[in-house]
Amino acid sequence: MSIRSKHGFGPSTVEVEWLDKCPSCQHQKARVTGWSVTPEALWSGDEVVCAKCGHKGEIDADGDNAWVEWDEVKEAAQ
Repeated sequence: MSIRSKHGFGPSTVEVEWLDKCPSCQHQKARVTGWSVTPEALWSGDEVVCAKCGHKGEIDADGDNAWVEWDEVKEAAQ
């Protein structure tokens, strides 16, 4: 158990509208979960979930910018 978890601190979640749209449903809002997230600052490795359909991805960042690398959209079985 990490020292953060031991003392009741855990990851937090914020909702943002400035990332790329979800490739599955084209919704703009996404929920981002990580240890140091704010609505203005996201970090590489933070988890992303579409606020509408639940499609997942991960944040990538270069120090100045952050963007979402969405998981591949799976085609519906025919």
